[in-house]
Amino acid sequence: MPFEVFNVSGYIRKTCEEDPKFRDLYIKMQPDEKIMRTFAGFQQNLTFKGKAKLLGFKKKKLQRIVADDIDSAKLKDLKKLADGMGKTLRIEFVPKEQSIREFMDELMEESGENMNDMQNQELCILLDSILALLETDNVEKAKEVIQNAINRIDRGMTTSTKE
Repeated sequence: MPFEVFNVSGYIRKTCEEDPKFRDLYIKMQPDEKIMRTFAGFQQNLTFKGKAKLLGFKKKKLQRIVADDIDSAKLKDLKKLADGMGKTLRIEFVPKEQSIREFMDELMEESGENMNDMQNQELCILLDSILALLETDNVEKAKEVIQNAINRIDRGMTTSTKE
C-alpha cells in the first residue's frame, strides 16, 4: 500500500494558524532549525568531522554549536561558523507580529513546493515526532530528534560519496 503524499509545510502552517501556543513554540525553534538546516546543506559531500576540520572547529565543539546547545553558543563561534560557510550572521530585533507574518509566509511558500514521495514520507514521520514533542513543550528532545536526523543524513552522504 503506497503512502499518501502529505504536505508537511501545509500541515505545520495550518496547525500554527489554529494553535497559537504551538505556533509560538515552533517560531521559538526557528533560529536553531535555520542554523542546523544551513549547516546540513554546507559541503554535503563531507562528513561532520570533515566539516568541522574545514571550518576550524573540533568536532565536539561544532556539534554542540549546531545541535546540542545553540542557545548557549558564543556569538564569536556563530560568526566563525557563518564565515566558514561563506555566510553572514545576521541578528536583528523585529516586532513579533512581523516575525510571525514572515514565518507564515515562508510556510506558505514551502507548502507550494513538490517533494519526492519518499523524502516526503520520511520528512512526515520525522516532523510528526517533532510536532508531538513540541506539543508537550519538550524542545530539547525535539532538538535531539532533529540532530539525529541530520547525523543520519550526514552518514548517508558520506556513504554515497565513498561508493
